[in-house]
Amino acid sequence: MGGRCQGQLGCCCGCRPCRLCCGFLPAIKESTSTRLMYTLFLLLGTLLMCVMLTQDVQDKIIENFPQYNVTCITLKAGENCDLLVGYMAVYRVSFGMAAFFFIMAFFTIGISTSDSCRSGLHNGMWCYKLLILCLICAGIFLIPSEYLNHFGHIWMYISMGGASVFIIIQLMLIVDFAHAWTDNWLRRVADGGSRCWFVAMVFCAMIIYTAVVIGIVLIAQNYTRADGCSTNKLFISVNGGLCLLCSFISVMPCVEKNTGDSRAGLLQSSVISAYVVYLTWSALSSEPTLAGTGVGTQLERVLPEDEEFCGPSDVSFLSNKDIICYGGVVITFLIVINSTLRTSHFSYKLGIRAPDPTDCCTCCDKSSSRRASIHVDEEGGQKVLRNEVEGVTYSYAFFHVMFFLASLYIMMQLTHWFRERKRYQVNRF
Repeated sequence: MGGRCQGQLGCCCGCRPCRLCCGFLPAIKESTSTRLMYTLFLLLGTLLMCVMLTQDVQDKIIENFPQYNVTCITLKAGENCDLLVGYMAVYRVSFGMAAFFFIMAFFTIGISTSDSCRSGLHNGMWCYKLLILCLICAGIFLIPSEYLNHFGHIWMYISMGGASVFIIIQLMLIVDFAHAWTDNWLRRVADGGSRCWFVAMVFCAMIIYTAVVIGIVLIAQNYTRADGCSTNKLFISVNGGLCLLCSFISVMPCVEKNTGDSRAGLLQSSVISAYVVYLTWSALSSEPTLAGTGVGTQLERVLPEDEEFCGPSDVSFLSNKDIICYGGVVITFLIVINSTLRTSHFSYKLGIRAPDPTDCCTCCDKSSSRRASIHVDEEGGQKVLRNEVEGVTYSYAFFHVMFFLASLYIMMQLTHWFRERKRYQVNRF
C-alpha cells in the first residue's frame, strides 16, 4: 500500500509518469501514459465548454439554487452569471487551454530524453499542471467587461487561423491512419493470410465511397437552388472534383508499384474523400438562417434581407448544427487518441515522433536495442515502461503545439465559426 501511495504521489506532485493503482493491469509505456493524460486535460476543457453552451444547465441551476443570482452579482459574473455561459465563456476557456499548451510547448523545446530535468515537467507534476490550467482559465474570467468585445474579436481571428492549420494537420493524420490501416491488412495477406483481408479492404472502400456519393448528393440537394447559390455550387463542384481526382490517382500504376496492387490505394482515398465531404458540409452549414427561422437560442444566425438563403429547411437533418459541431469534436478526439496510442512509421515527419537514430542503420537490430533501453518502473501499482530514457519517441514541443491548435479548432467548432454580437445573436464571419 505504501508503494502505491508513493507512486501516485510521485505522479501527482513529482516527476514520475502517471499510472493506475492496480498492479495487475498490463504495463503501459511512459510516452503513452503522458499523452493520454494530456488528452484527458483537453477532454475536460471541451466538456466544460460544452456545458457553458448549454442553456438548460443555467436554467436548472437558477431553478434549484434561489441564491444563485445574488452570488453571481457578488462575484461580478453578471446577471445569473451570464459571463460564465455563452460564446464568450467558451472563448475564455479556450484561451486558457491554448495558453497552457503554448507555455508547455515553450518549456519542452529541445528535450531529447525523459531523464532530462525539464522532462519531469512534461511527464509528471499532474496536480500542479491541473492547478495551473484552472488558474489560467479562471484568470481569463477576470477580464473587465469593457474589454470583452476587443478580446473576443482578436481571439476569434487568432483561433480561426490556428483552427485552419489544425484542419490541415488533421487531414495529414487521417492520411497516416488510412495508410496504416491499408498497410496492416495488406501485410496480413502478404504473410500468407487469407485473401479475405484484401476483400474486406475493398469492401470497406466501397462502403465509404457509397457514403461519400450519398453525402455529395444530399449536400447539393439541400445547399443549392436551381437558380442562384452559385458560390455553393462552385464549392461543392470543386471539392467533389478533388475527391474524384484523389480516387483516380489512387489506382494509378505508381500506387500499384508501391503497394503491389492497384486497388490498395482505394481505402486511403475513400477515407480522405469522406473527410473532405464532412468539411464541405461543415463549411456550408455555417451560413446564417433566414430571419424568423432557427431555434431562437444563442446559436441563432440571421441573414441580411438582401442576401440569398441557400441552406436546408428546418425539417432536414442536415440543418442540425449539433451533428456538425460535436461530430468535428469527436473526429478530433479519435484522431488524437489514435496518434497517441499508435506511432506510425513516418509520423516523425509531422514532429509527432522523434526520428530514431537507428532508422538509417541497416546493420543493427533496432528492436533489440530498443528493448535493452527500456526500464520498468514497478512501484506504485501499474507497471510503467520507461521507453524514453535513451531518447524521446515523439517531439514534446510539437505535441503541445498540436494540442494548442486543437484547443482553437474545438472552440471554433463549438461556436460554429461565428463571432458573438449580442447574447443571442451571432454575426457571420
